[in-house]
Amino acid sequence: MTFPLKNLTAAIANVCPIDGVSIGNESNRASWRIDFKAAATAEQRAAAATVLASFDAEAPPEPDPQAPVLDLKAYAAAKRYVIESGGIVFNAKAIATDRDSQARICATVSYLEQNPSLGVEWKTADGGFLTLNRVAMLALADAVGSRVQACRAKEAEVAAAIDGLTITTTAEIDVAFAEITP
Repeated sequence: MTFPLKNLTAAIANVCPIDGVSIGNESNRASWRIDFKAAATAEQRAAAATVLASFDAEAPPEPDPQAPVLDLKAYAAAKRYVIESGGIVFNAKAIATDRDSQARICATVSYLEQNPSLGVEWKTADGGFLTLNRVAMLALADAVGSRVQACRAKEAEVAAAIDGLTITTTAEIDVAFAEITP
């Protein structure tokens, strides 16, 4: 499989103005670079860093609204996945929400449930760290869980609208999912 640079570039461009993305070594994320436009805000740069950190080359590509789509529910599922795994901002830091990160959050919550007096260093999507105690880690898990559930609820809503023929185009799916903010 060739590295889907086009998909990564498009996903980052959806959250931040960029000039481009450079991948030095596909297996070494430290060699990946985003070239930001001067107009990119700190929040947009954090969102872009989240997308970069959580990008899964094996995941289904972001849906292309220009491509002919035979199955609107498949398009909606792909759109949900992209938004679900696109990251959130928590305590002013970019947090990855890809499936690996979701699993790590669950494992860390479990660890802190067993060791409530301890704290952890949580690595953010932009390479920084947050020191989190049990309560703060639960808040992070709740924030990520809320994002994931909002995406799944939106997909269920869109699927019902597709069945009811009130959503009939990919553009209408895009509008429905645009309600979910990063």
